[in-house]
Amino acid sequence: MGRVFSATYAERRIAVKLLHDELTRDPHMVARFNEEAVAAGRVSHRNVVRVIEHGTHTDGSPFLAMEHAPGITLGELIQREGSLALTRVRAIGSQILLGLGAIHRAGLLHGDMKSDNVLVDVANADKVTIIDFGLARAVPSTDGVEAVLSGTPEYMAPELIRGEAPSIGADIYAVGVILYEMLTGTTPFAGGNAAEIFERHLTDEVVPPSLRAPERTIPAVLEGIVMRALAKDASMRHFDAELFATALSRCIPAGFVERKTPARLIEPRSTSSRALTNEWSRSQTSRKLPHPRRRFAEGTLPRDSEAIQACRDDLSQAIAGGDSGEIISACLSLVEVLCNEHRLLAAARELETAVTWLARDEEAPLWRMQLTLAAIYDGLGDRAAAQSAAAAGRASAERLGDAQGTTRANALARRLRADASHAASR
Repeated sequence: MGRVFSATYAERRIAVKLLHDELTRDPHMVARFNEEAVAAGRVSHRNVVRVIEHGTHTDGSPFLAMEHAPGITLGELIQREGSLALTRVRAIGSQILLGLGAIHRAGLLHGDMKSDNVLVDVANADKVTIIDFGLARAVPSTDGVEAVLSGTPEYMAPELIRGEAPSIGADIYAVGVILYEMLTGTTPFAGGNAAEIFERHLTDEVVPPSLRAPERTIPAVLEGIVMRALAKDASMRHFDAELFATALSRCIPAGFVERKTPARLIEPRSTSSRALTNEWSRSQTSRKLPHPRRRFAEGTLPRDSEAIQACRDDLSQAIAGGDSGEIISACLSLVEVLCNEHRLLAAARELETAVTWLARDEEAPLWRMQLTLAAIYDGLGDRAAAQSAAAAGRASAERLGDAQGTTRANALARRLRADASHAASR
């Protein structure tokens, strides 16, 4: 809709937003721009960008001058760091909701809540600023407003996709997506084109964060709060952003520490990190995936990014140390980065190798990797392999007496059976 410039005004740094030149000739877009300026100017809150002035430039084009909010977008932060620590999820999420509550109290809807419209100042204790009121509008009255499909597909509530009027509930749903993204590193229905994403919002059940990220320990209360925000039925969601913030601030028990899965020291196969890494690599190339969708010709494998290489280095060190828990955590970190870069086959291969490598350690919590592998198989379309991996994960958790692993494995197995049954009935 516009361009944003950094500027200096009264010896302080500000941001100035201008309409794109070609849009200044469109009366509707000029009106929308002015509505954004007026809407943003009605909100005063530490977590919402503050409007300093708005008006018309000497050439006739409208402008909007705002305070300069330091930081990077939350989307960039998640892309850079992956899923965030629970304490950061709570702190950042609470600030988003308090800012959104101020917007709602001003009689407005944001209309395009997403991680790219949230700035996080990591140098200032993760201070949050909500930006971009380009889709803001007045809260609909009881007689409704004209329904316009606008927003970002991954964050749009089902009722908006069906053409219903925007509401506070739609903003709440979008924040639910953002919280899910902070917990798992991805949005609930990411992938594909807009039509495919819309269809999943309307028909697919949300995979709970604890199943999407089985390597984490996510308190049940926190997961319940997020899942409520993502309810298909708007009447089942949190009805007030500030009450939602209060619930989120209390969802992690006092003294809670996100634990690592208990691990047992196992004997390294070699004292050499290089030798261990080479052996790991040889075991990878000797195995075949049960469902190769495509093969890369020798010498044309995708080149590892810096993030992947860093994770491989951490995995090498974990293998050299011989601690099964460290190996599993390092492998899952590598797999998460591979999946974020859409390299599912490579992620599956890493997990298969790790499971084989650690199979002799009877106390290794293999279920963490097996459930992740099941989810990847499912994403690749091999339901039989997914169900087999989920069953193996359940057996591993039951053998260790791990109630959390057993619960997650049973839930994943039920979902896979339901998906298979639904597909068979089509």
